[in-house]
Amino acid sequence: RACYNCPKVKTDCDRPECIPGDGIKRRILVVNKQMPGPPIQVCHGDRVVVDVKNSLHDESLTMHWHGLTMRAPFDSYGERYPGTPHMDGVPGITQCPIHSGSSFRYSFYASEAGTHFYHSHTGFQRGDGVFGAIIVRQPPADDPNHDRYDYDFPQHVIMFHDWLHMPTLDKFILRHHSGGDDFPESMLVNGQGPHQHAEPASLPALIPYKRFTVTAGKIYRMRLINTAVLNCPIVVSIDQHTLNIIAADGNPIVPVNATSLVVYP
Repeated sequence: RACYNCPKVKTDCDRPECIPGDGIKRRILVVNKQMPGPPIQVCHGDRVVVDVKNSLHDESLTMHWHGLTMRAPFDSYGERYPGTPHMDGVPGITQCPIHSGSSFRYSFYASEAGTHFYHSHTGFQRGDGVFGAIIVRQPPADDPNHDRYDYDFPQHVIMFHDWLHMPTLDKFILRHHSGGDDFPESMLVNGQGPHQHAEPASLPALIPYKRFTVTAGKIYRMRLINTAVLNCPIVVSIDQHTLNIIAADGNPIVPVNATSLVVYP
C-alpha cells in the first residue's frame, strides 16, 4: 500500500517507503523500508554512529562500510587516535553476526573523503536490497578538483543495481548447480526503473526512470555507485554531454574528459 497507484500515478512512485523496483513483485530485504537505504552524509573526520537492528526472522547479518578503512584522525599532537577495525562488518572475523532480533551499534570515523556505500556483508542480502550510500564530504580547500563543478547536491547520488525477479540465493544456485545464467532481469537506478522486456503498457513497463533536476549552463557533481552483485560492468553516458571524471574509488584523480565511463561493482 506504500506505493498507492504507482506507476499509473508517477508521483506515487516517489512516496516515502515506496519501492517500485522494476514493477515485478518479489521478496526483498531493505533498510528502514527504503531501497536504497537511507543515505548517510557526513563530513571528513566525523564520528559516525549507526544502530543496526536485525528484524529478519531467520537470518543474521552485519553491515560493511565499503571504502572506509576504519582508521582514526590525528590529534592535535599529530598522533593518530585508535582505529576501529572491529567495526568493519566482516562476520566471524571483526565481529559476531547480529542475530535475529538483536542490535549492534557501529561507531567509527569517516576516515576517507569521497563516495562510498554501505551494504550487508552476509549471504546474498546485498543483492536483495540491503545497501545505501555513505558520502564523506570535505572542505573545498582539501578537494583538488573542487573548482571543476558548481554544485554538489546530496540528491545527486546515483546508485546502479542489477535486479532479479527471484531471491539472489536462488539465482546463485541455478547458476552454479542447474546450468542457469547470471544475467539480471533489469537495471535499477536508485531502486527503480522499467522492466525492459515487459509487455507495452503493462505495469512493469510503466515504472518511471529516476529523474535528476539540473539547470542548463551549470556544472554538477554526480556521484556514481555500482552496487551490482553479478559482476556487471555498467557503461554510463549522458546524451549530448561530455563527462569530466574527477574521482574513482573514492579518491580524486587527474580530471579527464570522456563521452562515457565504465563503472564496476
